[in-house]
Amino acid sequence: MKNILLSAIAAFGMLAAQAQTPIVNYSFEQVLTSAGSGAPLVHFNGSAVYADNAKSGNGVYSIALNGSEYYMVDFSTPNGLTGYTINYWAKLGTKPNYNVGVCNLLAVDTAGPSPLQYKGSFVTATDFKKRPYFETYISQSSAYSITIPDTLDNNWHMLTFRWKTDSISIFMDGELKATEDGPATFIASNEQLTVGALKNNINGVAGFQSSFEGNIDEVRIYETDLSNASILSLYNTGTIISSIYNVANDIKIGMYPNPANTTLNIKTAENIVKAEVYSVVGSLVLQQTGAIESINVAELTQGIYVLRLTADSGKQASKKFTKE
Repeated sequence: MKNILLSAIAAFGMLAAQAQTPIVNYSFEQVLTSAGSGAPLVHFNGSAVYADNAKSGNGVYSIALNGSEYYMVDFSTPNGLTGYTINYWAKLGTKPNYNVGVCNLLAVDTAGPSPLQYKGSFVTATDFKKRPYFETYISQSSAYSITIPDTLDNNWHMLTFRWKTDSISIFMDGELKATEDGPATFIASNEQLTVGALKNNINGVAGFQSSFEGNIDEVRIYETDLSNASILSLYNTGTIISSIYNVANDIKIGMYPNPANTTLNIKTAENIVKAEVYSVVGSLVLQQTGAIESINVAELTQGIYVLRLTADSGKQASKKFTKE
């Protein structure tokens, strides 16, 4: 009876966590539709190309961008926001220039010596040194910006860009890398959302610039400032599950292989003393204690599970895996 009650509580917690859902959620599993409320993306300057190289746990496919194309959809940022989070996975190519990942800016240039004017709210990118970069606009000519010193290699990395009243932050692979002063408000805009480039209009001619070369996957936007724990949970599990089992997600963990057949190995700097495996509906299906470096999952049925780990320090984390 006690186990049934605990499972029911966990399932209820999962339903509560689902309230914190992205307004757009593009997984790029050979489709351009959103699992959130957003409309389907439209590809410009060619045909959509999907690569079967997605990061483990992120499905199978990502979009492949060649540096001369982009995706676009009608979009808006409303008035009165108190937080905003843009999250996606990126795998850079070799282009030695700005690579715009996700933005809702339009760069406008008119005849004469006046500088470019920017319409929209934000741009997320990597600069010419492959460092993640974030700008939030307060007018057509003024913005707050932040760059982190970390550079991206040619592997997958999860990038998160967050605004909350008076600050902007960048996270890489679930870890906070930098925070700077930011605008007190997030500018409202009806500019279109683009993935893979920044749209422009130079002397009345529509075009685009700073196009992305590489792969992008799992684009999510939230009209709230996700907590540090929620962002780390996104990195570890692909979902915001920190509130499901009351897990702070304050340690970084790795697992391999994923999907797993018989043995799931754990990689972390912490000393793990307890492992719990939950089904996607919140049921505890496996538990292991002691000094844990791997888990025997051979008896689990095929499907997706959440692994909850507890270290001897009391710190906890959760991560999603697949049993094949």
